Amino acid sequence: MFTAKTTKTRYCSHKCNSRGYKAKVKDNKIETSNKETALLTEVASVSISAKDFLNIMEASKLLGISRSTLYRIIERGEINTKKIGRRTIIRRSDLNNFFEMPDIIIPSNRLPPISECYTINEMHEKFGISPAALYNLIRREGIPRFSKGRFTYVVKSDIEKVLMKKIT
Repeated sequence: MFTAKTTKTRYCSHKCNSRGYKAKVKDNKIETSNKETALLTEVASVSISAKDFLNIMEASKLLGISRSTLYRIIERGEINTKKIGRRTIIRRSDLNNFFEMPDIIIPSNRLPPISECYTINEMHEKFGISPAALYNLIRREGIPRFSKGRFTYVVKSDIEKVLMKKIT
């Protein structure tokens, strides 16, 4: 055990003093870095919320989801995007509309037979409407849908009523 002989002595030797000093400097650097990082993330979140157009990374940070999840949502056609060169741009209003349109999903205990349903791909081939437009139409019109495996199904009579109403 170390007993100090003067009031200014903190360490037993020069070697212990050097280790203590280095640990103190390291802790100060870590604390400064953490403050700078917190400040940068705060500034970044404020700048993202003020933008009208976002790239994939900014949109995923804003929504709090991963980039791959955002790409899956885009592939399903639930959010509209625009490609500019290699960059994918998303309008802020499209992100807001994504949350305003309700999803109506049929409970699993009342599923119709699959022979009475269309998949998104079947509707795309039959009616010549893109999958993105179909997803938006289904959400906008409040048409019930259900997923089984990797396919999304919509009852034939429901989608045909809406499309015939749009034609006339």
